[in-house]
Formats: sequence, structure tokens, C-alpha cells
Amino acid sequence: MAYKRLYLAGRNPAIAVEDFPRQWRRHAKVAGGFPTVGVTYSRVQQCTKIANTDAIPGSSNSHAGVALLTMPKLVVSKPSEDSQEIREKLRPDEVRVFGDVVSKWSLYTEEVVAKDGPPDKVCVMQFLKRKEGLSGDEFHRYWSATHAPLLLRLDVVLAGVRRYVQDRVLVEPPEGYEFDGVSELWFDTLDDAIKTLTDERYRATVASDHANFCKTGDMVTMVTEVTHSWSPAVQ
Repeated sequence: MAYKRLYLAGRNPAIAVEDFPRQWRRHAKVAGGFPTVGVTYSRVQQCTKIANTDAIPGSSNSHAGVALLTMPKLVVSKPSEDSQEIREKLRPDEVRVFGDVVSKWSLYTEEVVAKDGPPDKVCVMQFLKRKEGLSGDEFHRYWSATHAPLLLRLDVVLAGVRRYVQDRVLVEPPEGYEFDGVSELWFDTLDDAIKTLTDERYRATVASDHANFCKTGDMVTMVTEVTHSWSPAVQ
């Protein structure tokens, strides 16, 4: 079992879109200089929003990317417990790159791998809020016991999706990011993602099923590619 810290990354307007991945990698070097990072995270992935993904229904352009920080045990970062060095060096660099501190967007989750495979190329992430009237347990039970099998029995999914993960939010999320779960659909290429997510069978079954357990109007779909991946423990 693994845990994650995820956040929908903003972009400081002072940084050009095309320069964002490079500046994000620079931030990784700053963060990697803190010994607690190597102890806490086993893998860090920077997934940058791919431009021109309008072909994928619901694709959002509201964020610059998604950070996936994997942990062997759940550790919640509390700004109130920041050391002086973190306040003086790390937090200002977050503002430099993202326009704000990432604690305002961070979700803490339990990773449930429904289909195993490499998390290394294109990832479509769907940030989900549960439907009104459903408890958190009911949401997660439907998502795992009904929705996942529905998705995984489609030929187009089995052919195109390399990895499928459900990230279940464990800690109360920050204001404005009240999501209950995040799905990760990993593909080899953007074309594979488009082919799968626009397939008529996928739209008629998997996509339409979201309405049974999610607030579909509040879903955020991010189409991303891994632009930097590192393992702090081996730096």
C-alpha cells in the first residue's frame, strides 16, 4: 500500500507556459535539498498539462499540471510546523514557480491500483467529488466495486490504458479543492488517450456512469505528461 500527496499546480504568471516545466524542475532541486524530502517521499512526478487537449471531453486548462508525491506511509505536511529554513527557502520558491504555496492545493490520498503498469508517460487525471446524498464510504464502494470493473472490462480500455489508479482522499481537503478521489489513467501516447476517452462505448458506459456517484459538473480533468520524475531517496 502507498499513499500520495497530490496537488493541482498553478503557474506564476511571471513564468511563460513553455518555461514552466524547466522552472518546476528547478523547484525539485530546491525541495530535494531538504533531508525530510528523502525520508518522506519515495517518488516525485511532475505531470505538466499538455497543450491543445480539447479533443478529450472536459479537459481543463485551469491549472498548469499535477504533482504526484508517493509515500510509503502517510505524512501530512502542516505549514504551522514548518522549520525556519523551509519558511525562508522552500515556501518562497513555491510562490516563485506556482504563484502560491502548494499546501493550499494539496490532497492526501491512499493509492489503490486497479490495473498495474508503468506510470511514466501520459496521464489523464480526473478529480472527483461525490454525488449529493452519498457518504464517503458509499462513494468509494461504488467507485471501486462498480465503476472500476465497468471500465476495465472494455476492450478499448484494456488496449489503451497501461495503468489505472484510484487515489482515495483521506484527509480533509483544503478550501476550494473538496475532492473525494482522483483517478489516474495512464497511456503511452496522447493519441491513445484521445482514442480511448472519445470511444463511443467508453462515453456510453464509463463516462455516463460518473453521474451515478459524482458531481459531474465539478469534475476536473487534467491531461498531462510526465516532464520530470525523481526518487529523493536515491538522490
